[in-house]
Parts: sequence; structure tokens; C-alpha cells
Amino acid sequence: MKRLIRFLVYLAGLAILSLGVVLNTKTGLGVSAINSIPYAAAELTGFSLGMTTALLYMVCVGIESAMMGKSWNARVLLQVPFSILFGLYVNVFNDWITYGAEGLVLKILLLAVAIVLTGLGAFLSVSMEIVPNAPDGLAQMMGERLKKGFGFGKCVLDIVCVIVTCILCLIVRGSLIGIGIGTVASALLIGQVIRLCGKVLKQPLEKLLF
Repeated sequence: MKRLIRFLVYLAGLAILSLGVVLNTKTGLGVSAINSIPYAAAELTGFSLGMTTALLYMVCVGIESAMMGKSWNARVLLQVPFSILFGLYVNVFNDWITYGAEGLVLKILLLAVAIVLTGLGAFLSVSMEIVPNAPDGLAQMMGERLKKGFGFGKCVLDIVCVIVTCILCLIVRGSLIGIGIGTVASALLIGQVIRLCGKVLKQPLEKLLF
């Protein structure tokens, strides 16, 4: 029963995470850091946001595999089908939510909600120890390699994604796409939300589900 509940919480975590990612695109302040690459790629190519997100996640699986070195095992490949599932989640929410925030106050409030949901969803999906979504799996690996933990690894990965997006956009179009204050805020704050969730929720969840 506990395994079933953990799996349901995991799926809920993926849904919350994808909702947070999509909401960030609706703020008009810049997309979330991890979503900046697929968002720019979707704008440049015409592919759906879900498709470019899934493709980025598969790249993350490859990088994570390389970082694992001798500790690599085939379990990491399970992130591939769940990357596709996450891409579908993104497409569904992106199609359902047509609202765009108007006015600076509403945009900031929506951004705050998006950051909290993204951090919470990332924490839930990783803490269930089933299959982390690919960027969070990579962030967790980076945190372990840097000996700073998942939240720190998430911050580092977000910043790297923003840099890559800026370079890609400037080379292909000569201007930035989807980058704004919301992108910077998400890069700096989502990792902190994950850390806070860990402090508040980790022990209760472990007692209930493990």
C-alpha cells in the first residue's frame, strides 16, 4: 500500500511541477530557468513546448549518465519514459491555461505561485525515490558531486540553463526569448523552496510512506 501511495504522490509531484513550469510562462516576466531552453527552442522551431521539454530532459539523462561514471546503472534510463510523460503534462496544462497575468502585481503573484509549485513538485517527485524527472535527477547528481545537496545542485543547473538559453537565442535570433526577471527569480528561489520543503516535509513523508 505504501508503494502505491508513494507512486501516486510521485505522479502528483510531476503534475504540480509541470503546472508550475507552465504558470511561469504565463507571467510575462520570463519563463522558469529550467524551462528557458525548451521554451526558446519551441519558439524558434515551432515544435510544441511539451516536445522540446521532453527532448531537453533526455539530454539531461545523458549528462547525468556521464556524471555517474562507474556507478551508472540502467535504472537511470527509466527517466526517459517519464520525461515523455512530463512533456505530455506540460502540453496539457499549456493548452488548458490560456490566462495571462495583466498588471505588475498580478504578474508577481503568479510568479510566486509558479515558483512555489515548481519547488514543491520537484521535491515530491524526487523524495518518493521512484524515478526523478531528468533535470532533478541531474541536479541531484550535481549536488552530490559538489557535496552541497539537491537544492544547491538545482540552483547551479538553473543558472547554467539560463546561460545556455541566452547564448542559443543570441546566436540564432540575435535577441533573447523568454528571459526576464522571472527567470532570474526562479533560478535563485526554486532551489530555496526545495530546501524549505525538505526541512518541513521530509521527515513526515518518510514516516508515513517509507
